[in-house]
Amino acid sequence: MVRTDLEILLDYMLDYGGTGSLPNMDPPDGDYEGGSGHHAYEAALRLKEDMEVVRRMRDDARAKCQAAHSEEVAT
Repeated sequence: MVRTDLEILLDYMLDYGGTGSLPNMDPPDGDYEGGSGHHAYEAALRLKEDMEVVRRMRDDARAKCQAAHSEEVAT
């Protein structure tokens, strides 16, 4: 599978954000969470979930089309 730019970016965000290593993970007051890096990490998590849903939907649609085509060819 060829990785898309989006997948490469998500891998980076999730790897570094998961360890708290993105820039600005903390807000200016020093409390954990809430800085721009933390918000970017949370967005990457949501986007990854969305991409997985879309991938499953695409795979299901592809399987249904292939099954319909096979049935049509068999008749």
